[in-house]
Amino acid sequence: MSKPLLSKMCSLDRTEYIESLFQILVDVY
Repeated sequence: MSKPLLSKMCSLDRTEYIESLFQILVDVY
């Protein structure tokens, strides 16, 4: 695994992460 990618994911805003997950769930549903 590349560290830059991990750091990028860690720096991601929690709200953005939750929103993206919610959108995926809605698309699947």
